[in-house]
Amino acid sequence: MKSRHFLAVVLIGVRSVAASAAVQPSDLEYDVRAAFLLNFTRYVEWPASRKPAPFQMCVLGKNRFASRLEAAMKGEAWHEQSIVVRTVTDLGDEPSCDLMYVPAEMTDHFLANQNTLETLPILTVGEDARFLTGDGIIRLFVQDNRVRFSINLRAAGLAGLTISSRLLRRMVFRSASFSSTRLSPIASGRSCSSR
Repeated sequence: MKSRHFLAVVLIGVRSVAASAAVQPSDLEYDVRAAFLLNFTRYVEWPASRKPAPFQMCVLGKNRFASRLEAAMKGEAWHEQSIVVRTVTDLGDEPSCDLMYVPAEMTDHFLANQNTLETLPILTVGEDARFLTGDGIIRLFVQDNRVRFSINLRAAGLAGLTISSRLLRRMVFRSASFSSTRLSPIASGRSCSSR
């Protein structure tokens, strides 16, 4: 029941991120992003080698989103495991995260150090347009007043993560060149609401 309520909050929030600009738009957008993160965990399969409970969501760098995410995750669970939210400052020191959120201002740090995470079973989610080119797995962004997402399937495969077809079903697949020598599949999502 709580999951349906949380999904309803996502759908309402997605439609109203920009519409409620007078009422702290960045807080609302962060709440919607937190809901997306929780829902992504339900459509991703981690390898059996994943460390045991609790499920750890990490936010790279010190920013407001960590406290918003922590508040949103209170009382939530992942496969009956509690969810812990942590702030991390260095990618090399944090292989125990199950999900790593990279705010836009930390993208340069992520891109410079992402090779430390590339083959670890960590779902990386970021905001910046360059995030997927650095082997980030999911990019969240606002377009046409909605929070949308793109998925780098190659990066998910490198990390040993399986993205559920239930999530991918709503995607439009395309190939995107990340360098002059390699092509990677990207799935670009319109939003989580059905049309």
